[in-house]
Amino acid sequence: MTKASSLKTSKKPELKSKPKSSTATSSTATRSTAKKSAARNLTIASLAAGPSAAPLFASPVGSPQPFSTKPSASGNNRGSSTTTGLKGTIQKFDDASVVTEATEDLTATRTDGLHSSLAASCRRVTQGKATVVHQLNYSYKQRTLSDSTLVTNVNNLSLAIPPGFQPTQVRDVKATQFGKNDREDEGTGSPDMGLIQTNSEVFGGSVKVSVMAQIFGSA
Repeated sequence: MTKASSLKTSKKPELKSKPKSSTATSSTATRSTAKKSAARNLTIASLAAGPSAAPLFASPVGSPQPFSTKPSASGNNRGSSTTTGLKGTIQKFDDASVVTEATEDLTATRTDGLHSSLAASCRRVTQGKATVVHQLNYSYKQRTLSDSTLVTNVNNLSLAIPPGFQPTQVRDVKATQFGKNDREDEGTGSPDMGLIQTNSEVFGGSVKVSVMAQIFGSA
């Protein structure tokens, strides 16, 4: 799972991301143990970004190129999960945008009774410093994930802030990727947050359930 952190951290930030220096307000909440990766500069804002459609009035440049990520198996005494890794294409357009489309097959078994599989997909549209991420079918409870906008190499958030949220200043932190190949976690998040498969390439943020309850109230 790709996560983002807004606190100075080195191993187990409460908010996590793909290896980048980051600040985040993010959408997917799960529990897992972090695995350290190299840091990069990244700011992730989980904002209503609109549909990740193909760039308007843009024409493809060349042929689509293959895109893939590695498979993964995770597990502990509470269950296990697998992903085939993403498989898809990257297409460049003449307006300097880049569209990545890919799918990954997921499975998960938990001691609480879950034994299921998902065919997940993602679409990432990158233009300039911003990437809009659209993700489908990562939840075993059919939770719909909001689109997210990832902004690289910036000093502040220039994007609109969703109603009800109060942004903090952007700070350089060390974030981590976790979930894939994790031997300390079975690879899925809390049922309270929709049983999102973290043993995957899903983008999101991880926070404690107690913090979520404090901010949003008890279910």
